[in-house]
Amino acid sequence: MAYRDRTTSQRIDSFDYVVVEVRLRKQGTPAAVKDEVRMMIVDNHLETLGFVRHNMEKCVANIIRTRLSKKEIT
Repeated sequence: MAYRDRTTSQRIDSFDYVVVEVRLRKQGTPAAVKDEVRMMIVDNHLETLGFVRHNMEKCVANIIRTRLSKKEIT
């Protein structure tokens, strides 16, 4: 089991997690069509937030993949 000590000085504030709103819209969709909104819970450490910011396309791809998987199940 791995463990890394992260002090509170590496956080933006005192909370453990941050909620990030992700708005999904296919390219070329008219502005009148509502966005599909998803919430993503992210660890509040600067290292994690930077990773999410730099890899947002991969995060969105995972959200879409998860959404498609749920539709296949139901």
